[in-house]
Amino acid sequence: MTGEEEQLRARLSLLMQQTTRSEVARRTGTSLMNVSRYMRGTRVPAAFCMALCREFGLNPAWLLAGQGPMLVADVAQDQTQTAGDLLKLVEALGAVSRMRLGSVAGDRGLRMMRELSDALGTYERLRTKLNQRTSELQGRVLTELEGALQKMDLPRSAALLSSATQLARLTDDEALAARLLTSQAHLSFLTRRLDEALGYMRKRFGLAMAHGGVNTAEGMEMGLRLALTLQDMGRNDEASRTMEAIMALADTEARKLPVFSVIACAHAIEMAGSGRLAEGLAALTRHVPGCDARRIGNAQAGLVRAQVLAGVLSLEDALYLTALPGPKWLHLSMLACAAENAPVLGKCARFLESPEGRVPRQASFVPHYAGLMARVLARPVADLDAQLARIGQSVTEHGVASPMAAVLEAAIRRVAGDADGARAAHRQARQAMQSVNPGYELAALHHRNALLLDAKGAERLTAEEFFRKAAEDGYSFIARLKP
Repeated sequence: MTGEEEQLRARLSLLMQQTTRSEVARRTGTSLMNVSRYMRGTRVPAAFCMALCREFGLNPAWLLAGQGPMLVADVAQDQTQTAGDLLKLVEALGAVSRMRLGSVAGDRGLRMMRELSDALGTYERLRTKLNQRTSELQGRVLTELEGALQKMDLPRSAALLSSATQLARLTDDEALAARLLTSQAHLSFLTRRLDEALGYMRKRFGLAMAHGGVNTAEGMEMGLRLALTLQDMGRNDEASRTMEAIMALADTEARKLPVFSVIACAHAIEMAGSGRLAEGLAALTRHVPGCDARRIGNAQAGLVRAQVLAGVLSLEDALYLTALPGPKWLHLSMLACAAENAPVLGKCARFLESPEGRVPRQASFVPHYAGLMARVLARPVADLDAQLARIGQSVTEHGVASPMAAVLEAAIRRVAGDADGARAAHRQARQAMQSVNPGYELAALHHRNALLLDAKGAERLTAEEFFRKAAEDGYSFIARLKP
């Protein structure tokens, strides 16, 4: 017995809880013996399923695929019509399945062929009608879903996505399938199921590439989301290569799109945070003006960060520069954590813990660490272990597999005077950082931890070399963090 057959039988069992086998046999015109056989494991014929739907008002989508409510009466008006079409479609299929081709010679054979042709024609017409009606309904559901995602209404988004996924089984519209993939990726990203989001994004971006859509706004948007998800997972090198590929493939017209400037700025921010500060600053200066109004603040925040790293702008002055609040405060909180700058970190924490900081809190676990670091720098914290445990739960909820959490915990414990706990967290961070490129602020904090926790041998030499190279590459802010 296949998994699908077992699931069908489980749904039949739910029906039997509301009636009896005798009643099912009577109303469907099936012998009681056969009903019992179907319940025990014999293959359930399509004709029996059709009769159940007709006699008991079952939703065919529920009976055959487990989708939607059990009863047609509980389905919305549009879906009711779709369910009715599906029932007719099943009946048409049943008519075809009852045909026995056998010999096609003579009048009887010609009559059978005409009946078969009529049944197939009915099937094709119903299939086209079902696809059209379901596509219209799917389009409306996806529009509502996209609006809910834009508003970050995650509960409603999840409910709408469930409906859209069910409807996708009944339509073959490629454009709707692409929109569904985009929404699946977006919701998975917002709910921090990053591995799942990455899978959807790869599939959607691959679909765009296959259809030559990399030079369209939508295709480039998917590539950008893919790169940003990789960054969020600590896979910065892979994210950088993805953005470089998109920019290299972009034609002259695509380079004029605002999303191209957004990608170029995201790549420049990555360069500025991974050893190529001068290139990153130059690219940000060139591409920030081309970003659309909705996302120019992200690029401006990246430019502020790069200027602080280069030492041409102080953390204190950066607080008052124009940029999208959320990204700016996230950048500054990481820089302030690395520098252990209590006044700036306190201002960052107050914003990130305020109602205005709700979105960055949802998008990142860094605000939780920034707030705790600010409190530890200001005064002793009695319940440090409990607070770190709560933040650790936030990290789990965000689905992050980067060394950031361990590095920040090591710094917080070190500042709080918990040397043993700091060393334990530092060992975890050291192991995690072997496989990722974490960015300059995090790397600086990690190597600062190593030196202040009295690292020996190769680890100490590596930390000292990091700060020497930072000074050489123009990262004046980072070079000054060496103990």
